[in-house]
Order: sequence, then C-alpha cells, then structure tokens
Amino acid sequence: VYTVELRNGYDLKFNSEGKILEIDSPDRSDVKSSIAKDVLPSKIITYLSDKNLLNNIDEIKILRNGDYVVEIDKIMNSRKMRFDKDGQLVTHRR
Repeated sequence: VYTVELRNGYDLKFNSEGKILEIDSPDRSDVKSSIAKDVLPSKIITYLSDKNLLNNIDEIKILRNGDYVVEIDKIMNSRKMRFDKDGQLVTHRR
C-alpha cells in the first residue's frame, strides 16, 4: 500500500497496481463531491444525494472484496455506511 499526502490536505492510499483504496479529507473538511463521483458507483452517489449526504463525506474506503465504506461527518453526527460492489447499502451505523 502506498500513501500520498497532498498539499491540500487529502491523504490517498493506492495498491501496488495503482488502484485507489482510500481517500481521506483534510481536517474539518469534506471530500469534494466531484472526487466522490469519480470514485463511487452511480448507485451510491444517487443514494447519498437523495439523503443530502454527498457534500458531507469525510472518508471513502474501497475494500479488497470491492465493497465501499463511506464515512459521513455531519457536525458530530458521524456515521459509516458500507455498500457492496454493486452499490447496494449493506450496513449503516453511527
């Protein structure tokens, strides 16, 4: 796993094949929706948009099995959502 810390505060993790594994936003900031749209399947983007959460993503992880973990930080109301590789919500916890 390779970690890249960008000047703008983002931390990115890649595997040896160059596939992105994790995007972590800078402190007190959120992952920009344009970045999320480039990384997440459209079903997840639609789900997050419908719930008004797309602009509150703190972290995105892509697991080895292809699942996605999206951490939302909406002013101390933090939650993690896990989606399968097809974009279906699997778990949701605060």
